[in-house]
Amino acid sequence: MKDSLFVTCARGLEDILAEELKQILHSHPIVDKGGVHVHGKLKELYQINLLTRIGMHVLKPILELKSNNVNQLYDIVKSFNWTKIITKNDTFSIRTRVNSSFFKNSNIVTLKIKDAIVDRIRQETQSRPSIDKNNPTYQLFVNVRQNHVKIYLNTSGEPLYKRGYRTKIHRAALNPCMAAALIRISNWDQKIPFYDPMCGSGTIPIEAAMLAYSIPPRYKRRSYAFKGWSSFDDNLFETCKKQSINKINYENDVSIYASDNTPNNLGLVENSLKILNLAGKIKTEVKDIVDFSPVSEKAVLITNPPHGHRMSREVALKRLYRNLGDVLKNKCKNYDAYIFSMNNVLSKCIGLRTKQKHILKNGKLDCRLLYFPIKEGKFQ
Repeated sequence: MKDSLFVTCARGLEDILAEELKQILHSHPIVDKGGVHVHGKLKELYQINLLTRIGMHVLKPILELKSNNVNQLYDIVKSFNWTKIITKNDTFSIRTRVNSSFFKNSNIVTLKIKDAIVDRIRQETQSRPSIDKNNPTYQLFVNVRQNHVKIYLNTSGEPLYKRGYRTKIHRAALNPCMAAALIRISNWDQKIPFYDPMCGSGTIPIEAAMLAYSIPPRYKRRSYAFKGWSSFDDNLFETCKKQSINKINYENDVSIYASDNTPNNLGLVENSLKILNLAGKIKTEVKDIVDFSPVSEKAVLITNPPHGHRMSREVALKRLYRNLGDVLKNKCKNYDAYIFSMNNVLSKCIGLRTKQKHILKNGKLDCRLLYFPIKEGKFQ
C-alpha cells in the first residue's frame, strides 16, 4: 500500500475518472468499484486534489486486514501503531461502509475501530485523542467487504465537488463532479458551441467554462484535510497550485450558452461567474425551453431537466419532456444532445431514439445520460 492512493467517484464514472487521472499523472490507474487506484506520493496527492474534476475524495490506504468478527477486528486494529499518524492532541472521525455477512451493523464496526485506535494511543501516550465528527484533523474511511477490511485516510476533507465558487445553488443542482463527467463523456472539443437550455444554477455550463479556460476545478477552494497534518509540505503544495493556475487562459475562443426560465437561477449563474473571473464568458438568457432557438449549425447540448422525484411533479413534467423532444427535433439538427435523466418514465416522453445510454449513480438515485445525435429526418 506504500505510495498508493484511492480516488473515489460516483458509480458508473470509474473508467472516465481513470482516463482523467491518466492525463493528470501520466500513469496507469487501476479501476475498482467506486473509484480508481493510483500510485502517488505527496506531489501526486496534491495534484489530484487540485486537478481532478470527477473525483470525490482522495484516500490514502493505511491498513488492510481480514477479520471474521468484531473482537478479532478490534485486536488487529489495536496492533497497528496509530501514534505515527494520530497524536493525543488530534481529533478524528470514522465513516464506515459495510457489505458483509460477517459484520451486519456498521455502527458496531465503527465503535470497535474507534475503541481500538483510542486504546492503542492511550497505551502509548497515557492520553487519548478526541472524536470530532464535524471538523476532525483526521477523517478515516472504513470499507468492509465480507471479511476484508480497508481503512483509509481522507486527504481531501470535504468532498471535492465543493469547488469554492458557490454562494447559493438551486435546490436540485447537479453535483459538479457529475457535471464535469458528463462533459467529458460528450467529447466536446471546445471548437463548437456548447448549450444548456435548462441550466438551473449553471453547474453544467460553468464546469464547461472552467474546462475551456483551463481553470482548476477548486481554483477558489481553500480547505483540504491534508493542510492540517504534520506531513503537510506548504512549499510543494503552493508549487503545484501555481502550476495549475498558470495554465489558465481567458483568451480561448469558446462559445457557451446557458438559458433558464427562472431569472433567479441566472442570477446564481452570474454570481458564480464573477467569483471565477468569468463574467461575460457564458452567454445567459431567460428563456423557456419552448422558445429555445440556437443559432449554431453544429453544437453539443447537455442539460439536466427537472426529474420530479423530490418535487412530486412527474405528471406535470411530462409536457416539459415532450417539449424538449420537439425542440431537439426541430431546432437542433446536427447537434449532439445529451440529456441527464433521473426518471425513466419522463425520459421516454422525449420521443427520440437514443444512440447510447450511460448508466450512472447520482447520490442514491439511478440515472442515465442519454445521447441523441440529432440528424435531419431521423427522429424515431
